[in-house]
Amino acid sequence: MSLSLSDSLEDEIVMQNITLFEYDFPKCIQAVYCNFGQSAIVLNKNIHRTKTRNAVLAHELGHHYTCPGDLCGVSPPVRKKCEVLAGRWAIYRTMPPEKLVLAYRAGVRSADELSDYLEISCEAISRGLDTYQNIYGRALRLGAYTITFDPFNISLSGH
Repeated sequence: MSLSLSDSLEDEIVMQNITLFEYDFPKCIQAVYCNFGQSAIVLNKNIHRTKTRNAVLAHELGHHYTCPGDLCGVSPPVRKKCEVLAGRWAIYRTMPPEKLVLAYRAGVRSADELSDYLEISCEAISRGLDTYQNIYGRALRLGAYTITFDPFNISLSGH
């Protein structure tokens, strides 16, 4: 039996020796990654939707892997680059192209079904598709499948 995305992310957080806690942030702050000698993810305790929580945790794990440290004192261009890198890491972690094809093969056809299948919010999926389009262009050929990002579609290549 495979783990849910929530369990998998939380296991990874433990394995990476990251402390996870919740804090009553203002609504505009979803989470913060800190590394002042000990890595920590501080999650807004008002995030109640599991799919949103999964997307946020994956993004914060992305900070851990791609640009650990304190971003508070860095220039806006460097901070933006770190956000992009963390976001890309999270997208590849939660919705790799191969998993999009598996979803298609499992009969997933709507945005809501894809959100359920991937266990992340529709907003995170939309950001992911935009990111993939920026990386790959309009479409990506993956084996016998073509993934088109805008509008989103998966089809057998040549069909």
